[in-house]
Amino acid sequence: MADVEQMLQRRTAIAEEMTGLIGRLGVLVREEKELANDLRREMARSGIKAEVLQTTPDIEELINHELGRVGVEAWRCAAPWGSRLTDLVDRQHTNARALLAAKAA
Repeated sequence: MADVEQMLQRRTAIAEEMTGLIGRLGVLVREEKELANDLRREMARSGIKAEVLQTTPDIEELINHELGRVGVEAWRCAAPWGSRLTDLVDRQHTNARALLAAKAA
């Protein structure tokens, strides 16, 4: 039973780390968008009208592609559930502990 608790604790730590990484990715994506807008404005001021940063695929599509390459199907994550990854893992662990307690009783 102790092994199961250790595994559940490790999953909690992993979920927290993933949430932090996703937050950092969000910060980087936002920064990239701001820089792209700044670059577009500066190039326009210089008389360059070509929109060299507006490409297909765009940055976010390629982020999803890169995530897909490592086994994360990011398109499934676009649903507006409002839940956090750590909330989901907490609920799963609550259910797992309840089942284990019921079986032990």
